[in-house]
Amino acid sequence: MKASIMGRYDQNIANAKEMLAEAEEKYSNAVVSMANAGSVPRQFVLDNYQRNIDEAKQMIETFEEANRRG
Repeated sequence: MKASIMGRYDQNIANAKEMLAEAEEKYSNAVVSMANAGSVPRQFVLDNYQRNIDEAKQMIETFEEANRRG
């Protein structure tokens, strides 16, 4: 019983890690593809991807903490 509770949020963590990997890849791709874009549009796009990265990291942290609390 305890093992199932400890892993209660494992799927959420896996989903958030996938979201993080996708956001990091999009950020990296945008850095390259927007190298010649204007600074305002480039920064807007990069900021958006950075928010996605930060959100995914926060989700991972939250769900891992919830798993530890059981």
